[in-house]
Amino acid sequence: MASGNIDGYGDPENDMENYFYTIGENPYVPYIRRDGGYQGCLVLCMAPKTSVRFGDVKIGGSSGYWCLFALRYEAIFQLGYGEAGGVEIRFFVEYVPTGIIDLGILAFILCVTALLLPPRRREEG
Repeated sequence: MASGNIDGYGDPENDMENYFYTIGENPYVPYIRRDGGYQGCLVLCMAPKTSVRFGDVKIGGSSGYWCLFALRYEAIFQLGYGEAGGVEIRFFVEYVPTGIIDLGILAFILCVTALLLPPRRREEG
């Protein structure tokens, strides 16, 4: 089994959700390069007779080389893991702040948290 997606941890969309998955120690983002941009999709390339399992769903392999292509990959990522040919696939979604508005919200939350925490006492000595 091999990935047909882009290597790495950071997806190319600048939004609040960062999707990536690992096959062994290797990270991939569910995107392919297309027409000078990107297309969000999950692409897994399989050897003959390799099956894929996501939760209770098993997809049987073909007698030849085949590929799993999913445009709506978000549902698969909610499961957290899958398996193909005995190899574990781990799915991750990170929520990250991006842009000035997101950084402003984060700064506001940090300020409110700092105001609500009791002051630290200094030890005299």
